[in-house]
Amino acid sequence: MRQNSAAAGVGTLGTEWAAFMLGVPAAIQADTNDTYYATTPRQGYYFQDNWRVNPKLSVNFGFRVEHEGGIVERYDRGLRGFDASAKLAIGEAAQAAYARAPLPEVSAANFRVAGGPNYLGQGVPRTMTDGTTRFMPRVGFAYQLSPKTVFRGGFGAYYDTLNTTHTFPSQFGYNRATLTNVTDEGGASWNFGYFGQSGTNPLTNPFPVRADGTRFDVPAGNSLGTNSLLGRNYNFIGTNFSPVKANKMRFEIERLLWKDMLVAVSYNWGYSPNLGVTRDLNALPQQYWATGNTRNAAVDAELNRNVANPFRLTNLTALQTSNPALYRDLSTLSFFSSAVVRKNQLLRPFPQQTALTQSQEAIGENKTNSMIVRIERRFRNGFLLNTHYEWAHTMSRDWFENAYDTKPIWRESDGSRPHRWVVTAVYELPFGKGKPFMTEGWGRRLAGGWQIGVTQQRQSGECIDFGNVFFTGTNYRDIVLPSSERTQDRWFRTELFERASARVPGAFHSRAFPNRMNWLRTETLQQVDVNLMKNIFVTERIKMSFRGDLINALNKQVLGNPSVNPLDSNFGRVSQFVNLPRLVQLTFRMTF
Repeated sequence: MRQNSAAAGVGTLGTEWAAFMLGVPAAIQADTNDTYYATTPRQGYYFQDNWRVNPKLSVNFGFRVEHEGGIVERYDRGLRGFDASAKLAIGEAAQAAYARAPLPEVSAANFRVAGGPNYLGQGVPRTMTDGTTRFMPRVGFAYQLSPKTVFRGGFGAYYDTLNTTHTFPSQFGYNRATLTNVTDEGGASWNFGYFGQSGTNPLTNPFPVRADGTRFDVPAGNSLGTNSLLGRNYNFIGTNFSPVKANKMRFEIERLLWKDMLVAVSYNWGYSPNLGVTRDLNALPQQYWATGNTRNAAVDAELNRNVANPFRLTNLTALQTSNPALYRDLSTLSFFSSAVVRKNQLLRPFPQQTALTQSQEAIGENKTNSMIVRIERRFRNGFLLNTHYEWAHTMSRDWFENAYDTKPIWRESDGSRPHRWVVTAVYELPFGKGKPFMTEGWGRRLAGGWQIGVTQQRQSGECIDFGNVFFTGTNYRDIVLPSSERTQDRWFRTELFERASARVPGAFHSRAFPNRMNWLRTETLQQVDVNLMKNIFVTERIKMSFRGDLINALNKQVLGNPSVNPLDSNFGRVSQFVNLPRLVQLTFRMTF
């Protein structure tokens, strides 16, 4: 280990090993975290009644009302929403600095620096979100069409909930770290300890008393108010949050074919009108983005060009006297220390924020339609068989095609698959007590109590999600390869995409290719699971069971998503699986 070195760019391997041997870290950090105490008041009332209209018709009515207040932190230690019009301490100074070198796209008069988060109880309500009242009607019926045929159906409305285990208010400002950088160059030079300020082991006194008499940085709490997240990322739930609502309806007709065999056909409908989505509130406006199916390098170059930074601390010196706590906070961020900033940052709605997103905004939708055909052979003579086939189509309006979009678009949902078929069978071997064979003696003990179960399933693959790429073909359906040509190394036609790095879409290019296509999916899931179980009755009151499960018994691995990056050498190639290889699980259970 060297005391110092005149050489620049010291390698890390040797000095890191030496530091490890001497027990000297590169940095030492201590966190000061405040506590929290969160509650969510909630009330619910429910009414239900069953009405037998006549011997063939029964009707069920239900109605539920819930009221849920917003999340409350006992001492208001948390943030509430985002006030887009909030006046900021840096606003006038930053706008004046911008006016000295304005961009052609935004005049000095139109450059706006405003908006910030509120703290709970600071001129706003003490709850993270406003309270909500939810009404949930339910109705169902069953009608006997004939002695062997029943028609039933129902409708119900359901809501999600917001509580302290679901979402907790951001406590930014109530947690702070004190950092001591011992060395920035792996021991080639020292900021503190040994050959630095103290000349002693930095672990002896890692947080020395500073000139102002303090050792640790104390959390600012809510003292910075709406200025607390300047130059940072912020994600929040809107104060008008509404839990997701699900309307569901089902109709089914069931027919008993004979005494132990029945068939049922059902139609299922669902709709959620206020699905929560995450929206970018600080996206670059649409007019600055490139369009078309050809890369516009000039747009990227211009938007990523460095321009004078109006938020530089040298433009905000008045804060040293008017708001010294804020000035100290900003001085720790490169956003305010840099002399330049990317041009695109100054064209955004809130240029003082590096990112601003609202989650759980209730502007999405989801709708599904499905049909299920079910055949069931009830348990008789030691044998049970169930099988069902489901066709489903689900669309979700939960995705923004471009960052600047204000409304999400519809796309295929992976919440359900177009086709799913499942067969389940259970068979008890005909040996032992109550069975045709080996009802007594050692034969009963060895061969009795055995049960075999088999489950087979087939399911459509999931949609393949694409990023923004350039398609060089004429029809999106041409991307799909015939099943005979589809392999792990080539899952779709890669030659129909632009793959040259200089010609793919730039960072600021509006989407030119769809995210999902219903006809382009991963491999169909095919899996067989088998279990073997033996029950042993030791006495009338003691029962033991041994069970062995073969999950994915045939060891059929199903291909997952292929690479969708045209610049990747593995573009179109599958390198992952969606299911596990064969898994053997052994279980023992005793009941007494």
